Amino acid sequence: MSGSGMLNISQLSTKYKIKKMGEEDVSGILHLENGNPLYFAYCPPKPCRETVLNDLKALPEGKSLEDKFYIG
Repeated sequence: MSGSGMLNISQLSTKYKIKKMGEEDVSGILHLENGNPLYFAYCPPKPCRETVLNDLKALPEGKSLEDKFYIG
């Protein structure tokens, strides 16, 4: 974290470009999740557009979207 308390996601990797993902990235996220059917066989539900959108918006009690970092 920087001195301001905000996470600088660009510093999480020196090998990959990291970005905060959103609704515009649903197709890519879904493609990645569908590439791992064994995981979802043990940890349902099977991925679909709705489950990805739900994951993008899911928050613990007392948190806001400003606290959420869905990165890829």
